[in-house]
Amino acid sequence: MMMTSSGIMTGAPEEHLIFINIILGKILKFLYTQTTGINWYSLFLYFTHFASSVTLLYCLMKREYSFCRTVFFTFLFLAYEVPILMLLQFTTTAFVAGQAGILLFITSLEARWKKSWGLILISLLLLAISSLIREHIIYLILILAFPLLLLIFIDLKLYRIPLFGAILLLVCYIEISYDKKYYHDDPEWKYFSEYSQSRWLLTDTQRMAHTPEWVFRDIGWSENDKKMISYFSFADRDVYSMHNLKYIIDHSKIKIKYFDILKYARFVFKTGRPYIIFCILNVAMAFVFISGKNKKYIFATCLAISGLAFYFFYIRRLPLRVLLPMTFFINVLAFYYTTNIRERFDSLFSSQRRFRIIVYLFMIVFAVFLVRYIAMLHDMEMNNKRTQAVMKDIMQKLVMQKDKIIVLWGGSLYVEQLSPFSTLQEYKGLNLLWLGCSTFSPIYWRMLRKYNIENPYKALYQNKNMLLVCYEKTHGEYLKTFIYEHYHQNVKLKPVFNFDELNKMYGEQIGCFQICLE
Repeated sequence: MMMTSSGIMTGAPEEHLIFINIILGKILKFLYTQTTGINWYSLFLYFTHFASSVTLLYCLMKREYSFCRTVFFTFLFLAYEVPILMLLQFTTTAFVAGQAGILLFITSLEARWKKSWGLILISLLLLAISSLIREHIIYLILILAFPLLLLIFIDLKLYRIPLFGAILLLVCYIEISYDKKYYHDDPEWKYFSEYSQSRWLLTDTQRMAHTPEWVFRDIGWSENDKKMISYFSFADRDVYSMHNLKYIIDHSKIKIKYFDILKYARFVFKTGRPYIIFCILNVAMAFVFISGKNKKYIFATCLAISGLAFYFFYIRRLPLRVLLPMTFFINVLAFYYTTNIRERFDSLFSSQRRFRIIVYLFMIVFAVFLVRYIAMLHDMEMNNKRTQAVMKDIMQKLVMQKDKIIVLWGGSLYVEQLSPFSTLQEYKGLNLLWLGCSTFSPIYWRMLRKYNIENPYKALYQNKNMLLVCYEKTHGEYLKTFIYEHYHQNVKLKPVFNFDELNKMYGEQIGCFQICLE
């Protein structure tokens, strides 16, 4: 997104950011056009995080100001906000803004309407920004917040809750409708939207694994063709046509066994184990200090998160960028409803021996986990700095190839790991062609016309001025097989230079290659 909006990937600032609302895309394009020395995309994400964090702190302190709550907020910030900031990404930013908006609205319910309308407007603004950054995240936030807001409405009979919900839905509907109309009014973007939806249904919902082999034989797909599209490379318009994708979808049925769900759940737990354990410990501790009627709010939200998690397990799609904000949300809510911590703790500690034993055990477990967690954050920070330095070095190597067209295999070189503080000006003039999720978009066709390319795969071995950045032992082998099966040419990968430091960090063979005929 950063490379597209700034114009590094496309040659000029671009408002079509695909996953980000066109309204925000136009604003970023205008800013990049007016001032080229500022990385507006990163600046906007950081400002959103700052505003959201300040809002969360205000909500926690507004409900009850105490030293303990300040400490809890610090723990929350270190545990969740710091990792999110280390891996700055638009999906997590949208969630952080949305949860801050929801919590601010809940805080506003404690005051009368005349005194709370300002807070309500700010909460609407944060939720509207969340919707602009990532449409699907606002749906996720509303699903998580609905049980909580419904219970609050039943308890307090405040009709500003359904009114707020109606206004929020109207605002989001206007934003999303404008975005969809903008794209659908353009035939090329309309086609790309439909194609992307079909590709998502095929690759992200396990449909290919549950499709009979005769379906693939009917359209002439091999096992290698399935691997290519699964690894974000599908630039042959005949092989990966809309007709072929829809044919597979129409003849596939998802049949996932419970064992597969448990297997994927285990994988998710392994990936996000520190955040999940931290969440369980904190929510369990908070339950001890939450008053009776407020416990049902936390319990209802936990049920909502569990239901969503099961759905994501079922479709086998719960990346860390979604898991981390979900656990962040329930932790924020648990600490929000935790009040009178010192008094409750002193009372229970002095009156119940069993509670003292539990506290000591919990403190030991928490201290051990906290030390390991801080060490993990330190390792993340060091790894993040190394990655940014390595990515800068790689981009400088690519800049030296200005007379070449650099083709990036989707997902092979994560250019978003460049330092968000970089102005990106040193990378202008690069001739980049990204074969990723934007393939077959109007931006993609524009770049092909700019470089006078009809078929990127054929051009790779026909044009000596084209280089490919990819994983040698996976992407490279898939491409060689694809070219042999469909174009009947034997090719080989000739290394131009390897990304040695990146390969050492991730244990992969990523490099820049020239594709030559054998």
